[in-house]
Amino acid sequence: MPGNIRWLFEALVGRCRARLALGSDDLDSALADAREATVLCPLAPSGWAALAAAAEATSDAELATQAKEEMRQREPL
Repeated sequence: MPGNIRWLFEALVGRCRARLALGSDDLDSALADAREATVLCPLAPSGWAALAAAAEATSDAELATQAKEEMRQREPL
């Protein structure tokens, strides 16, 4: 992925993780960041991992399962 896209992708994933660490006040924002990261680079497993974590934090079991499956499909063999 090009440098400017990589920077933005990593920033979104990092901000999602930070928001999750802060707790329930920013869960919707964490979920939005993770979704944006997966749209920006759907092949990167770390974006799907962030989405799975955010979905679990918001009690969206269906989305968490889907994100984990996407993550497994994109992990290197």
